[in-house]
Amino acid sequence: MKLFLIFLMLVPFSLFPGKREDIVSTAKKYIGVRYKSKKYGNYVFDCSGFVAFVFSKNQINLPRSSDIQYEKAVKVPADKAKEGDLVFFKIRKNKISHVGIYLGDGTFIHSPSTGKRICIEKINQAYWKKRFVGFATFIEK
Repeated sequence: MKLFLIFLMLVPFSLFPGKREDIVSTAKKYIGVRYKSKKYGNYVFDCSGFVAFVFSKNQINLPRSSDIQYEKAVKVPADKAKEGDLVFFKIRKNKISHVGIYLGDGTFIHSPSTGKRICIEKINQAYWKKRFVGFATFIEK
């Protein structure tokens, strides 16, 4: 597993053909599932694990951590963000530490924090607005 993760960190990512609606549909199926730090699969997710899981269900493999997802993705200006793009935040210290999937209309779906469940929130809520970094994508068009 460690070699696979190192491989993912070294390989440049490319954009995948549009699967935006499928990604959003897949993500919404998991609303209400609990967050759990550093657990992947079995319907228990931290934020980046949830994003990676949803994309993998749509045949797109992403890096496992939010900071590497941001590093490898193509950055998107806020006015060009589309459903299925990723939205990134700085929660701890001054580094990318949270990610969600953009749903359009200023909303995103994410696995928030320990003890909470996957949910939809608005980016312009004070908490998220203050920590917002930007959008990025792994999807063409």
